[in-house]
Amino acid sequence: MSDYMFMLESHLNGDHNRVVNAVTSLANEANVNLYLAGGAVRDMLGGFAIRDLDFTLETAAPKFAHKVVQQLGGEIRHEDPYHRFTELWLPGNVTSQIAIAREEQYSKPGGKPRVTAPVPIWGGSQAPRFHCRRHCSWTESRIARTTPRPQQRHRRPGE
Repeated sequence: MSDYMFMLESHLNGDHNRVVNAVTSLANEANVNLYLAGGAVRDMLGGFAIRDLDFTLETAAPKFAHKVVQQLGGEIRHEDPYHRFTELWLPGNVTSQIAIAREEQYSKPGGKPRVTAPVPIWGGSQAPRFHCRRHCSWTESRIARTTPRPQQRHRRPGE
């Protein structure tokens, strides 16, 4: 666990760290689960500098995004009511996205998805996330560990 915490802290610059701490504090006050997801986790695990912060909530993300902008300053760059996410530009040149945990189902490639939100974080995406409740801690979806992929069919010897 401490290795992941060290990795996260060593890849965040001062402005990103300030934003993570402030957003975590707001989530604690609102008593909501907050997850650091997306590119920040990918970049951290890949050893790259973190460029933006993507947060996922299991509750109303647009309201929470407005609270973040009120407390930290900055501006809302884009709000998508269908997919229920908000893109923010925060002080210190930090870009962020706050989204609701959702499930998207496509009836055909390139079609408009059917969005179900909110969904519990464990039941939605299979991507790894950092939980930012009190201190960021590593969590991984149980579904990703237990659901076999179609290409992972077990073969008998000699097949």
